[in-house]
This record gives sequence, C-alpha cells and structure tokens, in this order.
Amino acid sequence: MRRSKQRGSGRCVLFSGAVLAWCAIAALPGCDGGFAGNRNRVDELPGGYFYRTMEMSLPRYEHMAVTLDDGTAFVISGTDERCFSSLDSCEIFDQKLVLEPEPPSKSGGWITTDFEGEDLRLQDGGRVFHTASRVAEGNVIVIGGAPDAILGGAYQHPEIFNRHTRKFTVISASLGIPRFHHTAYGVTEGEILIFGGQVGVKMTIVDPQYPPNDPRFIQEINTFPSTNSIEVFDSSLPSDDGQGDFMVLKDNNNIAVKLPGNYGRALHATVRIAGSDNTLGNAGDSFLCAGGIQTLSPINAPVTKLRRTQQGQSELQKTVDIYDGSGKTCFIAPGIFLEWPRAHGVNADNLGWYSDHTYDGYRGQSNTFMICGGSDDTLATWGMELSEGFAATFSGFGPGGGISLLRLEPPAGETVDTIAATLNLTSWDFFLNGDGGQWLGLRFYLAAPPAFWPVEEIRIGKYFSTELLTNTAYAGMAPINRVHTQTVRVLRRVYTIYGSQVLGMVFTGAGGFYYRVLGGQVEIYDNAPVAAGEYFDPNFNVLNGLFLPQISPYDLTVMRKYWHIKNDVPLPLPNNPGRHPNPTGIDGAWLITDGFVPGDGFEGYQLVPPTTASLDDIAVRFMEKGRAWHTVNILPGMNGSMEDDDDRVLFAGGGDSVISYGGMPVTPSAIIFVPPTPR
Repeated sequence: MRRSKQRGSGRCVLFSGAVLAWCAIAALPGCDGGFAGNRNRVDELPGGYFYRTMEMSLPRYEHMAVTLDDGTAFVISGTDERCFSSLDSCEIFDQKLVLEPEPPSKSGGWITTDFEGEDLRLQDGGRVFHTASRVAEGNVIVIGGAPDAILGGAYQHPEIFNRHTRKFTVISASLGIPRFHHTAYGVTEGEILIFGGQVGVKMTIVDPQYPPNDPRFIQEINTFPSTNSIEVFDSSLPSDDGQGDFMVLKDNNNIAVKLPGNYGRALHATVRIAGSDNTLGNAGDSFLCAGGIQTLSPINAPVTKLRRTQQGQSELQKTVDIYDGSGKTCFIAPGIFLEWPRAHGVNADNLGWYSDHTYDGYRGQSNTFMICGGSDDTLATWGMELSEGFAATFSGFGPGGGISLLRLEPPAGETVDTIAATLNLTSWDFFLNGDGGQWLGLRFYLAAPPAFWPVEEIRIGKYFSTELLTNTAYAGMAPINRVHTQTVRVLRRVYTIYGSQVLGMVFTGAGGFYYRVLGGQVEIYDNAPVAAGEYFDPNFNVLNGLFLPQISPYDLTVMRKYWHIKNDVPLPLPNNPGRHPNPTGIDGAWLITDGFVPGDGFEGYQLVPPTTASLDDIAVRFMEKGRAWHTVNILPGMNGSMEDDDDRVLFAGGGDSVISYGGMPVTPSAIIFVPPTPR
C-alpha cells in the first residue's frame, strides 16, 4: 500500500539552549476508514515524526489512559463539553490493526467493544477528574472522580476493568472519603496509595441580604474543599466480592497517617524516589507530593469542581510533602520550597527511574526528581516554564532516614557567561568566525542576553525549558510554558565517552502555551515548538553545545569539578554522591524533537546546526494539530516489547482551549510519535 505523507513548510524561530535557528514544519494528513486486517506495520514508519492514527470513535479530553500488558492503550471516560457532562464510553488503541484507507500511522485502530461485541462502557456512568491504575493480572482500577464538574458528587465505588473480558465491574470496595483531583500511586500490583484530592461537603450558610423570616435566609450549599486524607486500596483485603478494599493509611502505631496541614492538597503531582539504600522499588521508598492547591476552609471552598477557582477560595502550594514508606510517616520536606508553585497538570518524575547511576558511574539518580509544567490557579491562567530539580540525601537519623532535599542548581547568579569565564572556555569567537557574520547576532545573545530573558533561562544546572516561541503577533519572544500535558518515561540510545548506552529520560509534548496581553490572554497550541515533543535528558551538559571544540559527548566532568571547586567541597568518588550543590552529577536539559535528536555522535545535541545540514535536518518535528487536556502513553515499537529505545508515544484526545475549560475536541484525535533512530 502507498504511504500517504505530505509535507508543508513554514517558518518560525526556535530557541534551543542559547541559539536561534530557522526551522521548517511538517504536516501529515489523516484519513478515515474501517477495519481491514491484523498485521503490524509500525516498523515501516520513518523515525522522528508524528503520525495520525485512525480517529477515535468519540474524541474527548480530561480522560485517563493506561498502557495494558499487551501493548495497547486503554482510554477511559472523559468529557467532550468542558466537563459539564462526561462520557461513559471507553476505547482501546491497538497499533497492530490495519485499516482502510490507510492512515499515516500505517496501522492502528480503536476498539470500542468487549469480546462479546457489547459497547465498552463504565457501569456506573462517566467520570472526570478520576485516576486509573494497573492492578493484578494486568487489570485496571478506576478510582474516584465525578460525573461532571458542577453538581455531581464524587464517586464512592471504583470500577475494575478486566482486560481478559474487556468488561467493567463496579466493586463493593468503598472509598472512606470519596474524592477527585487526587493522585493514585501503585506501590505494588495489589496495593495503591491515594493521596489528597477534593471532597464534597454540604454547608449551611446565612445570607444576610434576606430577613430572618425569609426561607432564603438560611441556605444549604455544596463546597469542595481539599483533603489531607491518605487511603490504601489493597486487593488482598477481604471484601464482599473478593476484589479487595480500601483502608485508611496507618502508621506502625495504628494511627492514621495524613498529609501535613489541616486541608492537605489537591491537583498536585506525586513521585516515588528511592530511600537511603538508593534502591528504587522497595518498602524503604518515599512518595513526594508537590504542587497543587489547598483550600482555605470548607465554607470558603470552591462551589464547582472545575480546575480553577475564584480568588480567595484556594492557594497554590509551595511545600513538598514526604511519605516515608519504611517508617509510615508523613511530613513536610524541611527547608525546601518550590520556586514556582503550580497546579493543574503539574508533573513530577524520578530522573533515575531506569538506572540509579549516571552514565559515568555516579550513584544516586533514583534519589532525584523533577517538577515541571502546570499553571497558576486563576483565569486567565499563567503557565510555568521553569522546571525544578531536587536531589535527596540522607543522614540516617530521623523521619525518612534523615532525608534532606537539595536543589540541583549552582549558587544564585551563576550564568553561562560567568561559568565560561571562570573555566576559561572562551570560545565565543566560533560564533563570529564559524561562518563569517552569520553568527554575529548569536554571539550578542550569548555574551549579553536581552533584558527580557528570565534569569532562569540562562543558568546552568537549573532545569529549564530551552525553547522560545517567537511570534510577534502574539507574545514576541517568550519561554514555553506547557500547560495541561503529561510526561512519560522513555529510553534513548546515545553515544558517550564510554560508548553506546541506553539512558532513561522523560518525554512530553503538545499542551497549551498561554500569554497574557492587555485585557485578555492568548492561547497557542499549533505553533512550533509548542506542538512538538521534548526530551528531558538528565545527563546532558548544556556547556557541551556552546563551545568548539565540543566537550566529549556526555562528559559531565567539567561542571562537576567546577561546582566542587566553587563551593570548596571535595569531589566525591563514583558511587558516593556526597553532599554538595549537585550530588549526582546531573545537569539536565530539554531537547526538542528535530533532525538532531538523537544522532550518532555529538551532532545529535548541537545547538548550532552545521552549515551543511539540510532544511529537513534542522526542522522542528511537531504534530499537525496541537492539543491540551490529552493523555500521553508509551506503546511498544518494532519488537513488540516495552521499555526499549524504539517505543512509540501515543497522544490521545485533547481540547483546544483552557480558558473555556477544554473547548472543542481536537481533530485529529490521536497522534503517534515515532522516536528517531541514531544515524
């Protein structure tokens, strides 16, 4: 069959690290059709591009999605009308299905029925603001949520999806406190922790504008305050149907464990990190809740479940709550606050999820995590472009093994210029002499960044978004804030001074970019690089891309030595991270999806493309239609197995507006990103 692929072109300005480059864009048309067979043709897709799948049967957003054991992606519920109602339908994406006429993804179709031909639906009705988690035997449990964002109460009973029958069952287990906007984290396949969220409360108020004898003088209203409750779903607990039950999380003295503070948090992110043993995945791990909101009191809490609230009804959280799995205690992380508090799609990721060692042998990556994305709690909204990184160290005494969190950043005021001068890495002349006067302007930006650049955008060691959106009709030049998107864990094969290695990274894409203007706000979804993807590489040294000759690929030695000399702290040996500003040797940078990510050498990470590069090489690769409020899932690649460097990424659903709480569902409704392969 002939592959349908069409390319268009346009121009935008891309900021990567510290360099501007013109780029071309690619558009891929989609097509509709029906089922035509069952064979896998995903291996025929050129890497590094986004491809349409067949259209979902019901486009949606604010849904949940889980990758199943068989490599399919299961999309659950959601809404198509700004959360005023919800969809009870569910769909399964199977990329092995071949359809006619053939979509640009070569294959991939949506399954909407169970094995008996019945519609695949939740039994208790549609949900928004719920969670979906893997449980035993590859099944999925749907916890909490509500039928809508206005009046409907939170769901008390979960539903379990049996992947062997493709049927849902409402189980007898009941949440002690029904909730939504919570997080759920699987400790094991049979045990899930549920942190915080919002709950429904009936409040009696007095309305002074009516006389005491008026029936309206005393009214009953529904409010939705945040909660500090932590519950556990355990499939081994006895229950009427044998499916497991919920219980309040208790410590070793049988006392309920709660999030710190009277009202806990909601709309936050939860991440798991290793404990003092540096081993991720055992009882000594800690679970950290970051970002989110806290309501101020039940009576002053929001009266709707919509993501954003009116002023004075909630406040963004700057603290980080730690649940110590070994000691079964929960406390506020001492001495650490988010620089930019955030909610509404905030993401938290462990940077050592794949390996506890950096590529050059320093242990401690599984004790590091990153906070990114999200926005403030108002409309018009303001997205957070800054990503923040933290590392945990342990004294061995006190809660959590004496855990302390350190920011992964140099001392305040350190910039590209000051570090380069200290290290005598003064190769700025490259930008003057490399190609005549072509790079003269780039040297100006590097040596004297414009005043409107945020300081965070040029600091080394700070996790930051490296891309700028340039569009004079909208925002001029501003760093991207990806709002209402998700991150997933991916593997990439890279070339280091130790040879070819597979390293664990984080990937995201799409989302909204929001810029305030006088009297309103601009929403941008479709421009490059907003609709592109980005890898966060925790090992990438930004300085590598700024100088000629370039430092060997993935050589962190320069920055590691610099931070220790600067702070008069001895350089630790591998496997002994020690206590210092950058305890694991991680630098970290975001790399946009383009023709140089990755390559077969350092050219995979160049900030200035070579003059011999083709327009296609330097083009940002991005989806033809942006989106927000969507889901992002990993799919198997050519070999059909997960956690390989050829895994695909599925972007399912999405809406086109945050100001109108999702707006219209986006078409095309689903996109696959096929990762590039080394040249």
